[in-house]
Amino acid sequence: MDTEARLHDLISQLADDPDWFKELAAQITGRVFAEFEEAYADPEARGRFRASVESTLRLLVYMIRDHVSPEEARLTPATLERIRLDAQRGLPLEHILRGLQMGHGLLLGRLAAAAHDSFAEADDLSAAFRRASRWTFEYAEVLSSLLVRAYTAERVRWLESGVARRLETVRALLSGAPGDASAASARLGYDLSRRHVAAIVWAGGPDVGEASLEHAARSLLEGLEVVGPLVVAMPGGFVGMWYGGRSEAGAPPPAPPDLARFPGVRVAVGNPNPGPDGFARSHHEALDARRVAELVGAAAGSVTNYDAIALTALGTVDVTRARTFAMEELGRLAGKDRRSAGLRATLAAYLEERQSPRRAASRLGVHENTVINRVRSIREQLPHPIEGRVAELLVALRLAQLAREE
Repeated sequence: MDTEARLHDLISQLADDPDWFKELAAQITGRVFAEFEEAYADPEARGRFRASVESTLRLLVYMIRDHVSPEEARLTPATLERIRLDAQRGLPLEHILRGLQMGHGLLLGRLAAAAHDSFAEADDLSAAFRRASRWTFEYAEVLSSLLVRAYTAERVRWLESGVARRLETVRALLSGAPGDASAASARLGYDLSRRHVAAIVWAGGPDVGEASLEHAARSLLEGLEVVGPLVVAMPGGFVGMWYGGRSEAGAPPPAPPDLARFPGVRVAVGNPNPGPDGFARSHHEALDARRVAELVGAAAGSVTNYDAIALTALGTVDVTRARTFAMEELGRLAGKDRRSAGLRATLAAYLEERQSPRRAASRLGVHENTVINRVRSIREQLPHPIEGRVAELLVALRLAQLAREE
């Protein structure tokens, strides 16, 4: 069997190994995310990139295996979707091409390693590497051209659309860039002088697409019976919406959305805030609420209010350190078992009721002696005395779910 036939046989073996694709895709995405950390900070963007990388790897290897000409290569549906959204969010084309370059280099390195194990003779190994290099370069060149064309076409279409103008206006407001609030209100068709509640609607499962999210957002707003809301599909894979009413500080906020008719979505809601600055502040609070909801695995059909998780949001800016803090403060009480969860609930009630067993028992609906016994057990499991670290324990209890998710 000649070198080319043996190389094809090797590639056929790799094409039948799903773990090989997953491992290589993980290596590529890890390298890209490390180099472009800010560009792929959003979990939705990272997920789209992973799907694109793995589908492209499979396409390329299958085409080589099946002797399909590079000119027949096409972008996979996952890649087309990623490029569409990357173009809309303004990710530089150079980042996209750099990712392809890094992926090609790592793929070639994996093929070279596999060939090294299969070709004993140095001349055969050298010939196999040259041939693999030629094949992968030819396919990478075609894919690069397709990526540029797809990105450019979508970017032009996007910038010429009214949707883009609205999104750019929203982005400017969210960034705090100075501007004419009256002109921005006119472009958005939304009164920026009001008191705003910002909310984010995102998918609770893989079967909810962008159109479904927008429909859910608009329907939720209809249920709230608010006047003149704003709904904007954001490139991060979620829909932003703003609603509100009177600007007086004492006016009650609108009720939170009711997701009974939309169990496939999740919603995060910021606090009411007035004016253009409040438009941005409430949205950033909703983003924090979404981040916490993702961290703790909030179920589809749930609403996470920033007001309820503000302390957790602040404490989880660095998730690794937050988990470490919670585990160090709670010790064995951070366990995943039901008994530990019950003791944490008792400790929270005990501390919030100023260490009164009677008031904690009333709050928990148990006998006072039960609380006393539980507190005794809690003291044995905590690494520090309760009395000297009340504030730390209250924060750690808020972060306890993160410790369990590690």
